[in-house]
Amino acid sequence: MERMTETPFRPREKLVEKQKYFQNIHKHTYLKGPFDKITSVAIPLALAGTVTFMIARGIYNMSHGIGKKENFNDMLKILALFSAVNFTWILAQPNSIHRGYGKMEDSMRTHLK
Repeated sequence: MERMTETPFRPREKLVEKQKYFQNIHKHTYLKGPFDKITSVAIPLALAGTVTFMIARGIYNMSHGIGKKENFNDMLKILALFSAVNFTWILAQPNSIHRGYGKMEDSMRTHLK
């Protein structure tokens, strides 16, 4: 019987060469290779910078009274209007969810009688 094998994706010599490179490094797996500076330095610095900027902007806005309650009330009015329009659109749909609940409640009423 013939043995069916698939040709390897990489030659064995290159695989051994790569294995030697990674086995000789005494770091975590995610810090091996050319991208270790990105994962261990750049991404944490970017996150720390973003958080610092957002906190500083919030403190500045609070100390200068930017974003007070008047703006918040306007946002609530817009949100309420959007919710009402959305709800009426949902009710106008032919296969709306609320109709399914109504049928379920009707069937429960008939079973409970």
